[in-house]
Amino acid sequence: MRILHPLNQDWWFAPVALPLDASDDDFTPVTLPHSNKLFTRLSVDNTDYQFVSTYRRCFMLPEVTAGQQVFVDFDGALLVSTVYVNGVLVGEHKGGYTPFSFEITRHVRVGENMLTVYVDATESPDVPPFGGQVDYLTFGGLYREVTLRMVDPC
Repeated sequence: MRILHPLNQDWWFAPVALPLDASDDDFTPVTLPHSNKLFTRLSVDNTDYQFVSTYRRCFMLPEVTAGQQVFVDFDGALLVSTVYVNGVLVGEHKGGYTPFSFEITRHVRVGENMLTVYVDATESPDVPPFGGQVDYLTFGGLYREVTLRMVDPC
């Protein structure tokens, strides 16, 4: 059996890299998809959105999922994402236009869990789509959906 839980509501955002134990007062509430910075149509400088931001979301893992494998799926994040669950690093993804997943089974517990994502939107020639190859703005942030996926073990 496969169970999907969308995680697009109830995120907290800070336009800086905050420590994992930062206070909720340091964040503002957001809903995904989300851009790390909003611009007027008149003035956009591509360096204005190139910074590391912090996204955080608490989620509940129900008891009925015990014994299943648990994954967190990201449909898109610009540009380099570093993902923590309950304070433990579970992985890093480089690239803004491809979905990615991390198995988080051994890092979650029944009940409350904390998902923290650092998104570095700084252009880098070794991370697609950059390297002087694009002629458009890419912005940054968790700009697509995030889902918690639970599946029976294989």
